[in-house]
Amino acid sequence: MRRNLLSCCALLLAACSGLSVTNQTGKGGNTGPTASVTIQDYSYAPSVMTVQVGTKVTWTNHGPSSHSVTSDSIGFDSGALDAPTGNGYGGMTSGGLFQVTFTTQGTYKYHCMFHAQMHATITVQ
Repeated sequence: MRRNLLSCCALLLAACSGLSVTNQTGKGGNTGPTASVTIQDYSYAPSVMTVQVGTKVTWTNHGPSSHSVTSDSIGFDSGALDAPTGNGYGGMTSGGLFQVTFTTQGTYKYHCMFHAQMHATITVQ
């Protein structure tokens, strides 16, 4: 219950800050620019990114454990993004996916709530 309340609050705050946040497992429709971040080996790649207003950024967890995409300030929180599952011989399932469309200029710093060494920055121009 508390986790649902926190997620709702994060989405409300994101809406007020000019972000469009979705947590999806499939491909969403988007007519604007896109960018991707890979989560793997306990890091975000790239860890520093500059995008234009209106860009949809997608994070996909390819790492060996759960990770998150959590804003350092008010903005967005993916919650736990599951690691891929399967045997690695064609039986793999994709890891968790999280998307944010950045509609306001600014610098957005984020981290993994499970691993203190994981942090990154997106600058929106």
